[in-house]
Amino acid sequence: MFNLINSIRAKLLSVVLPLIAISMISLFALLEYAGITSAQENLQQRLVQNTKVQALALASPLWNYDIRAISPILLALEQDPDFLYVTVRDFTGEEVASLRASGVGDVPVSVSKTLPIVYSASDHEEIIGSVTVALHGERMRQEVFSRLQRNALILIILTAVIVAATVIATERTIGYPLRELMNSIELVKNSDIRTPVEWTSTDELGEVVKAYNEMLKLQANAENAMRESEERARESEARLRDAVNSMSDGFALFDENDRLVLYNKKFVSLTPRVAQVVQEGAYFEDIVRAGVAANHFPGAEGREDVFVAEQLEAHRKYNEQKVLRLDDGRWILCTEHGTSAGGTVAVRTDITELKKREMELQMAKEDADAANQAKSRFLANMSHELRTPLNAILGFSDIIRMEMLGQVGRVKYKEYADDIFTSGSHLLDLINDILDVSKIEAGAFTPRDDIIDLPALLSDCTRFVEYRARNKRIELGKALTNGIPVLRADKRAVKQVLLNLVTNAIKFTPEEGKVVVGAQVNEAQELELYVSDTGLGMSGTDIETVMQPFGRLDSPWTQSEEGTGLGLPLSDMLMDAHGGKLKIDSIPGKGTTVFAIFPKDRLNYDEQPVVQDDRDRA
Repeated sequence: MFNLINSIRAKLLSVVLPLIAISMISLFALLEYAGITSAQENLQQRLVQNTKVQALALASPLWNYDIRAISPILLALEQDPDFLYVTVRDFTGEEVASLRASGVGDVPVSVSKTLPIVYSASDHEEIIGSVTVALHGERMRQEVFSRLQRNALILIILTAVIVAATVIATERTIGYPLRELMNSIELVKNSDIRTPVEWTSTDELGEVVKAYNEMLKLQANAENAMRESEERARESEARLRDAVNSMSDGFALFDENDRLVLYNKKFVSLTPRVAQVVQEGAYFEDIVRAGVAANHFPGAEGREDVFVAEQLEAHRKYNEQKVLRLDDGRWILCTEHGTSAGGTVAVRTDITELKKREMELQMAKEDADAANQAKSRFLANMSHELRTPLNAILGFSDIIRMEMLGQVGRVKYKEYADDIFTSGSHLLDLINDILDVSKIEAGAFTPRDDIIDLPALLSDCTRFVEYRARNKRIELGKALTNGIPVLRADKRAVKQVLLNLVTNAIKFTPEEGKVVVGAQVNEAQELELYVSDTGLGMSGTDIETVMQPFGRLDSPWTQSEEGTGLGLPLSDMLMDAHGGKLKIDSIPGKGTTVFAIFPKDRLNYDEQPVVQDDRDRA
C-alpha cells in the first residue's frame, strides 16, 4: 500500500514547510526590526529636538540666573510621553536646575542628549552652561511587545493557512495522481488488468501519467501482437512440419551446435535401424556413428572413424554435394546449406533411379563411342580403298580429255571424259571430307602448331577461287587491319576452313555479287577470319541445318549447286580442335558473314612467319 511517510509528497512537504516557516519568521523579524528601528529613530529625533529647544529657551534665564524662569521652561518637557529627566548646569558644571518625570518608576535611560547653552550678545556668543535631556523607551517597548504578540498570532494563523493550502495543493497535484498511478501499477503487477490513470496535467507528473497510459496501451498492443504472433508461429510451425513431412527428400535442420532441431519421416527412413537416435536434440555426429554401427554404410567397414570424419567435413561444406551408397543398394545425394543463424539444413535425395539411368546411359555411350570409332575406322579404311581406283579413273579421264596420247575420234567421247573427271573430282572431295571427319571423330587429328602468315594465306585462298569468281562476275576482295599478328595453328586445316567458307560464298552468291575475305582482331583480342558475301542469306533454322553433317537446304538454288554438305560441319570441327569456334551471321536476301574465331593464346605479335609444307598429311 501507499506509504504516506515515505511518499514524494511527504518529502516535498518536509522541505517546503520548513522553508515557509523560516521565510515567514524571517519576514516577521525584518518587519519588527524595521518597526523598532523606526521607533528608535523617532525617539532620537524627539530627544534632539527637545534638547535644542531647551538650550535656546534656557540661554536668557541662565544668563540672568533666573531660577524661577528656568523651571517653567523645564516643565514643557513633561509633554513628551517618553520624558525621564532634564538637568541644567552652569558653565562651571554646577547643577542649576533639574526635573524628573513624575509617575515614572525606576526605568532605565534609553537615550540622552547634552547640548551647550549659548548666550548671544550683540558682538559675541558665549557658552554659559549645558542642558541634558534623557528619554526612556518604556512606552516604545510596550508597543513593540504588543505588536510582537499581534504579529506572532497573525504569523501563526498565516503559516497554518499556507501549510494547509500547501498540503491540500500537494494532495491534489501530487498525492492523488501518485496514488492512482501506484494503484494502477499494483493492479498490473498482480493481474492482467490494465487501468489507465484518469489524470491530466501539463506539468512533469502529468507527462509521467500520460507516458504511463501510453505505455499501458503500447504494452497491451504488444501483448496482443505477441499472442497473435505466437499463434501464427504455432500455425506456421505446424504447416512447416506438414510441409517438411510431405517432402519426397529427407530433410533435417541442425542448429549452430549441430543438434537436430527439425526433421521429416523421409530422413528417418534412410537409416531405419537407428530411428531411436534420430530425435530432436541429437548431435549430427551421434547420428552418423549410430548409422555406421548399424552397418547402414557399406564403405565404412574397417575405417569407421575416418568415415565419420569425412561425413563431418562434408556436413560443414555448404552447397557441395556428396553421394552415399546405403546397404540396401540405394544411392543418396547429400546436400548441406547454411542458415543465417549459423545452423545447417541437410537434404537427402534418393537418386537410385537416376544412378541406374546414369549407368545405363554410360554403358550406352560407351557402346555408341565404340560403334562410332568402328564406323570411323571403317570409313577411313574405305576412303583409302576408294581413293586408289578413283585416282586411276581421274588420271585416265584426264589423259583422254586433254588428248595427251592423241586426238579422240569423236567429240562426244571427250565430253564423256570431262564428265568422268568432274564426277571423279567431286567424289574425291567427298571422300577427303569423309576421311577428315572420321579422323576428327576418332580423335586421330591433332592440330600442328604452325606459324601462319595471314596476308599470304588470304592471298592463296583468293587466288585459288579467283577463276570461279571471275566466271560469275563476282567481285572478290580482301580486308586486313593494320598490325595483324601471326597465327599459331595447323596451316593446312586453317586453309581448308577458309577455302570451304570462300567456296561456299562464291557458290551461293548470284552473279555480279561481292565476296570479301578478311582478318581482324576483335575486342576480346581474338582473331577473326571471316568471309562476307552478298548472297542469298539464311534464316536461323537454315543455319542449324547446314551445320549438321550432310545438311543441305531444300531450295532450287541450292539443289542446283554441287556439294557434300560436309564443308561447314568439318570447318566447325577443325575450329573446335583449335579451341576456337565458327559463327554465322546471316540475313535472308542480303547475305552471310561466317567468322572463324581463334582464341587469343594462339596469336603472336612478335614471331615472323616461315614457309610451311601445305601437302596433305593424311
